Amino acid sequence: MDIKRKEINAKMIFDDLSDSNEVNYEVFLFFLKQGREIEFTYNGEEYFIPNHKKGRVLLNEEGDHLNHYIENMEEFVSNAKIDGLTLKEIFQNQNDKIEFGIIF
Repeated sequence: MDIKRKEINAKMIFDDLSDSNEVNYEVFLFFLKQGREIEFTYNGEEYFIPNHKKGRVLLNEEGDHLNHYIENMEEFVSNAKIDGLTLKEIFQNQNDKIEFGIIF
């Protein structure tokens, strides 16, 4: 994929996000790869994913680490879990139970 096409795809993701509150896996992964820190609610519980020099980690609302730090984003979403489901599974299949909070 060339750079121009990547820029168009990124713009489409942002346009899609700004037009609705729909949460989807592509937007989530895009934000992670951009280095953004993400707050979200899943099943009424709040979670936070900071961007740390050690990588990404999933924190619950008490600040407990729910996984170890992982640098690779695809590996992170495939290993970080909530209630036995990976973030990838949650954002792909249960996005109706997710609401984005603040995205830094």
